Amino acid sequence: MRPWIAAALVAFAVSAPAPSAERAPEVVLGCQQEPDGLDDLFSQMSSGAEVRGCISEGLAERDDRWVLRPALATEIPSFQNGGWTVERRDGKVVRMKTVWRLKENLRWSDGQPLSSKDFEFAWRVKMDPKVTGITTRTVEEKIGGIECPDDRTLIVHWKAPYAYADEGPHLALPRHVVEPLYKAAPEKLETRPEIRTVPLSNGPYMIASPDWKKKAVIELVLNPHWNGEKPRLQRIVYRFITDSNTLVSAFDAAQTDAITTVGVTMPQGLDIDRRKDPDVRVFFTPGMAWEHIDCNLDSPILADKRVRQALLYGMDREKIVKALFEGKQAEAHSWLPPKHYGFHPEIKRYGFDPGRAKALLEEAGWKAGVSGVREKDGKPLRLTLMTTSGNEVRQQVSEILQAQWRAIGVGLEIQTQVSTTFFGDTNRKRKFPHLAMYAWTFGPSSDGENLWTKDRIPSEKNRWTGDNTCGWIHDEASEIDARIPMTLEKEERVRLFRREQEIWADELPALPLYFRADVTVRRRGLLEWRPTGSLDPVTWNCESWRWGEEKE
Repeated sequence: MRPWIAAALVAFAVSAPAPSAERAPEVVLGCQQEPDGLDDLFSQMSSGAEVRGCISEGLAERDDRWVLRPALATEIPSFQNGGWTVERRDGKVVRMKTVWRLKENLRWSDGQPLSSKDFEFAWRVKMDPKVTGITTRTVEEKIGGIECPDDRTLIVHWKAPYAYADEGPHLALPRHVVEPLYKAAPEKLETRPEIRTVPLSNGPYMIASPDWKKKAVIELVLNPHWNGEKPRLQRIVYRFITDSNTLVSAFDAAQTDAITTVGVTMPQGLDIDRRKDPDVRVFFTPGMAWEHIDCNLDSPILADKRVRQALLYGMDREKIVKALFEGKQAEAHSWLPPKHYGFHPEIKRYGFDPGRAKALLEEAGWKAGVSGVREKDGKPLRLTLMTTSGNEVRQQVSEILQAQWRAIGVGLEIQTQVSTTFFGDTNRKRKFPHLAMYAWTFGPSSDGENLWTKDRIPSEKNRWTGDNTCGWIHDEASEIDARIPMTLEKEERVRLFRREQEIWADELPALPLYFRADVTVRRRGLLEWRPTGSLDPVTWNCESWRWGEEKE
C-alpha cells in the first residue's frame, strides 16, 4: 500500500465505526466528491443529488426500471385521468395544464405543513432574476402560472405545449423558512446555510450534522415527520474521500458499507470484481452518463471545427475503452446515449485516423513545427485540458490523449482541480481556456435545450444560467433543441433529435469519449440496493434499504 494511502486510512479510522458481528441499523456510504450544496436550487453535483435523494422528495420520481411514479403526489397527471388537459384551436395547442394532488399530512422535518403553496413559492423564487446562482430555469420558464386552490392541489398552466409536463420538475421550498430570507435579500440566497448546507427535509431522512463541511461527513437520521414508507435503517452516513484509491482502501478496511456511483472508477470496479470476495457485490449498471470533453469555442484555436474534428480523429477511443474498461463501457459518437429514445444509430463516426487528423490541421493552417508541435502565425498549437482531481481514470485518459495528440502535432497541458472548484466556478463560468473533461448524466426524457441552445450559454449577463458551457451557436440546431420539448408527438421528437445529432456530429462542440456504466459496490446483506443508471440517484429508494440474509 502506498504510504500516503496508509496515512490517510489511519486518520480516517479514528471516527470509523468498528466492525461488528451484529449489524447496526445504519449504513456508511463512501463517496469521492464532497457536494457543492444540498439544495435543489443551486447545487449541480451528482454527490449532492445523492444526498438529496435521502432528504428531498418531488412530486414524481423514476425507479430503477425508469418507470415514472408518484412521490409526494397521489398520482401522475395523464390524459386518461384528466390531470393533463390540452385545448386546441385550428389544430394548434393554445392552452395546456397539469393538475397535481398532494398526499395527505405532508410535513417538513420541523413539523410544519408542506402545502401546494410551497411549490408555487419555489417556482417564483427560481424565476426571480434577482436570485443569483440558479444554473437552469429551462422548465420553469415554460410555466405561465401556478394556482393553489387549496393546500393539496397544484394547477400548473403551461405557456406552450411541453412534452414532459407529467414530470415537472416541480420542487418545493419551506416557505415559512425561506420567504423571510428571500424578501430580505434575494441575491444572497445562494449563500444561506438554511438553503445550501442544512435545508429542511421533506423526505425519509434529515441532516443531523450541520457542520458537515468541516468534517467531510454527512449524518442523516430519521425525519420524524415523514409519513411515507417507514425506513428500515435508523441512520445513513456519507463519508467523502476525494481520492478514489483511498476510497477503495477504506471500503476494503470495512470503514464503509458501500461506495456510491460517485466513487469507484470502472478499472477499480473490475479489479474488485475479479477478487471474487463472497462478502462483496459489484454492480455495473448500464448508464446514461456521457463522459466527454467540452471545447471552449471562444478560443480562436477551437473556433475552427476542423481543429475539433482533427482532435477526435486523433483519439483512439476504441483502444481506450478496451484497455481501461474491458468492453463494459461503450465508445460515444453523439451526446445522447444508446438507451435514450432519441439516439441516432447511424450518426457520423470518427474512427482513429491520424492521417486524416493531420490533413485537417494542415488545412486549418497549422503547419508542422521543428519541436514537433504545429505552428500558425508563429504561435504553437498548445491546448490546456482541465478536469477533476482524484479521478484515476480521467488522469489516465488525459495522459493517453496527451501522447496521441502529440503524435499529430498538438501539445497538451493537463490541469486538475478539486470537484467543488471545477464545477462551482471553472466550468460554470467557462473559465477553462480550451478543454474541460467531465460527465453529464441524462434521464430517459432528457433533451438538449439547456445544453446546446444559443441562449443557454452561461455568462455574467444571464447570471451564469444554462449549461451550454462550450458556447456553441448554431441556429438550426438551437431551433431544433428548443422545439423538441414543445413537441407532444414522440415520433416527431425522434425525427428532430436525429437531425440535431447529425448537425452536432459535424460541428463537434464537444468531443465524445464514452458512456459510463454506473459502478457501485456494497457489502453482502445490504438489501434493496438498486442503482438506476440515470439522473435518479442510487438513494432514490433509501427508505427500503436494510440489512438481511441474501440469497445466492
